[in-house]
Amino acid sequence: IKNVCTNFLFVVLYIHKLMKWITMVTSMNKIELMRNIIENTNGKIATVVFVKKDGTERHMQFRTGVKAGLVENPRICSNGTSDTTAHIDYYFKVFDMLAAKDAAAAARAEGATPEQAKAIAAKKAYRTLNLSTISYFKCGELELTIA
Repeated sequence: IKNVCTNFLFVVLYIHKLMKWITMVTSMNKIELMRNIIENTNGKIATVVFVKKDGTERHMQFRTGVKAGLVENPRICSNGTSDTTAHIDYYFKVFDMLAAKDAAAAARAEGATPEQAKAIAAKKAYRTLNLSTISYFKCGELELTIA
């Protein structure tokens, strides 16, 4: 009878946790949900499918929290405004793992040292992800298909 009680308690706790998750999801909009999930990947590699600005579908493996190659001060346009997208709530800056690999390979092919190739790759691998166009997300055991 002890095992039955333990299993029942586990199921009740799991259902409670699941109901809290469902309540959280329904009370958030898609952008808030995806921002919350991506911010909590804690630097783990994640996979996402989204629609790019030109309408094509893009698959990307990315990480958050990468500091290599980041510029602290955004560039300033000739009209005095910043050309970053940091102020737009549905954009999220990520480090594209494949772009980093490709940029490093191209730099090495042009004769760059491994250190130089790494620095070049770090600068060229940041991408802006549009949270409102995400259709699929996977990180570890969490896998979401979003309509």
